[in-house]
Amino acid sequence: MRSAYTLVCTVAHRKYTSDKRTCLILGFGARIAALVLALFTLVASFFFHAYWAVPADQQFVTQLLFMKNIAVVGGLLTLSAWGAGAWSLDARNKG
Repeated sequence: MRSAYTLVCTVAHRKYTSDKRTCLILGFGARIAALVLALFTLVASFFFHAYWAVPADQQFVTQLLFMKNIAVVGGLLTLSAWGAGAWSLDARNKG
């Protein structure tokens, strides 16, 4: 059961985040893309890196991965708040 769930989440991740990553790289719709990726990363972190539910010998690595994802969410939220910058496609379209 767990492997089928993991497969579905992996396929969903590849399908729904590949275009968002492209938007972030090019700076086109970067605020929306960063917000969507932040939400996805936050939800995925609670499902896949639940360090509070693993045995003690595996807890350190799982907690490390969880905290890494929280840091990524912070960066994405910062990008969502400030935008992609002056060299992005969004800035070129505005003016």
